Amino acid sequence: MSHAAERIMRTCLQSLYTRIILAAIAVFVVIGAALFSARSRDANAVRLEHNALEKAVLGERSLVGSPSGIATKKPIFNTASMSLGGQEVAGFSAKVPTQSKPDEPAAPAGLKPEETQTWLAMAKRRGSDAKQTLESFYPASYGDAFVVEGDGVRVALRPVGGAAVAATVEDGNIIYRGAYTETDSKHIVTDGRSEEFLYLQSGEAPREFEYEISETTPGTNIKLVNGEVLFTDAAGHGVRIEAPWVKEANGNKRTDAIGWELRGGEADDRPCLYLKLTDTDLQYPLVIDPTWSVTGDLNTARFQHTATLLPNGKVLVAGGNNGSALTSSELYDPAAGTWAPTTGPLNTARSQHTATLLPNGKVLVAGGVNNGSALTSSEL
Repeated sequence: MSHAAERIMRTCLQSLYTRIILAAIAVFVVIGAALFSARSRDANAVRLEHNALEKAVLGERSLVGSPSGIATKKPIFNTASMSLGGQEVAGFSAKVPTQSKPDEPAAPAGLKPEETQTWLAMAKRRGSDAKQTLESFYPASYGDAFVVEGDGVRVALRPVGGAAVAATVEDGNIIYRGAYTETDSKHIVTDGRSEEFLYLQSGEAPREFEYEISETTPGTNIKLVNGEVLFTDAAGHGVRIEAPWVKEANGNKRTDAIGWELRGGEADDRPCLYLKLTDTDLQYPLVIDPTWSVTGDLNTARFQHTATLLPNGKVLVAGGNNGSALTSSELYDPAAGTWAPTTGPLNTARSQHTATLLPNGKVLVAGGVNNGSALTSSEL
């Protein structure tokens, strides 16, 4: 083959190689763009699912804090710093009054004299609690401690194992995006409550969340009661983390699939809280809600309910209305100033009913109204 022919052949081969390389690059660009677009669609889908779940979750709380359903104002977060462990931690503060109560509460009709006296004393205490506030501090970085203070008790809780992502203030809420793998942390402050919504996007998200109890007011008692974590002084006043729940993508809200564990606290070992998912067959994405509130408040705002003084000194509050008739009931412990949900709800949602303590210690609930319809049913 002549030199001229070799040069022509070499030129043709180089041109061919260049075209092959350019074609391969083009293919990779197209594939990359498709993958990026798919991931963007997946991310958008997750955001939409989170938004839908959030609307469903917050819709359940739309009437909490006011029987008439008056919406509360969004909090204003101010830049602040907090002294924790001898160091100044930058972040945001929020201070929101607890739920307002009437100045002159009226006991529900049908109570016996001793029940009326107990109810009015309880209402007076709650009226005093209304002047108190739940103060909260949110660190600029998720790796630092959160601080909640109410009723004279201060608690600092530091998430362990999360990413040190920066906080952003969006639409009156504090958000830490990517706080854990496939997990965002969103904090919503309402009247007397601070809620952390953990959004778990997929099964790759953690199933256990650890929080170190970094600091507490001296003399604070820490204990688990009926799924709640109580931080109280000797008089039973303080703050609590309510029993958590998880909401699945299909809308199921469950309390049996998640719970708190309290470990440590021995000698120099700082106590830690563990929020654990106990069911492996959950439909993602999930929303988990651990909520802070001041002790002494009902778990569910209500009116037109009954209050029955029990032989053990506790008060059973049953049914009522907060926009629709309720099936839930709660026990008030006057000694501790705390509320706890009962083990089972009423069979029929009802308000304006009667509740009578029987000689055997049981309570007979009868009649009432269910969303405008008079009831003939009764239950124990």
